[in-house]
Amino acid sequence: MSNLSTPQSATAVATNVSTETAILTIPFSSGATANALLGIPVASAAGKNVVLGSMNITAGTGTTAVVVKCRQGAGTVTGTQVGPSKTVTLAATATAEIPLAFQDTAPNSAEAYTITVTQTGGTAAGTVNAITAYTSDYS
Repeated sequence: MSNLSTPQSATAVATNVSTETAILTIPFSSGATANALLGIPVASAAGKNVVLGSMNITAGTGTTAVVVKCRQGAGTVTGTQVGPSKTVTLAATATAEIPLAFQDTAPNSAEAYTITVTQTGGTAAGTVNAITAYTSDYS
């Protein structure tokens, strides 16, 4: 049986010109006891979680692609990467809807995930127009 976290959303988040930018943090509580006490179904710190969602992004000037990553930890660009990077070809000033799906099989003691974006070739910041994501265990 899977447990879903409360979806987290953000709008109008600026990306850095060409460095990795933390866009959204998806927190969760650990253990079934916390879930039962709070009445909130969430992912597990023991691992076997997925992060799912979608992001609408407008690339900045000069951009040729965007790289989306999921990392363990809150608001971090240095946490352990979860799954492979997702590289999407996106021309400068173009807008795209990007589905998010990352699978984490390692324990996550940080009890949160952060979605990050890096523009490739960007000479001006882009904008994440909207993003929504949540976690689920798959134990």
